[in-house]
Amino acid sequence: EDFSNDHCFELLERYRKRMRAFNDDIQGTGAVIAAGFLNAAKLSGVPLNRQRIVFYGAGSAGVGVADTIKSVMVANGMTAEEASKCFYLVDTKGLVTTTRGDELAV
Repeated sequence: EDFSNDHCFELLERYRKRMRAFNDDIQGTGAVIAAGFLNAAKLSGVPLNRQRIVFYGAGSAGVGVADTIKSVMVANGMTAEEASKCFYLVDTKGLVTTTRGDELAV
């Protein structure tokens, strides 16, 4: 169910092969949004590798949705690196980058 944002991804990864665990913010929301995205992309006629997706919110739900859509893109022939380049995450401090120099907004 719901784990704190500080530990949710770590806990899912740690126990993934030992027990069933489900975080509705990460996996539930991710599955629903990914299904909608995949259908919208199909209807638009724009290939997955040309899609650009902006997330306002870099918490567990936003990152979980991005990770799920990335998995869908990889399952449809893209590499993980190619898929990652389609995403932009924005939080209250602006665009999230590896060189931004601060922590994610809490």
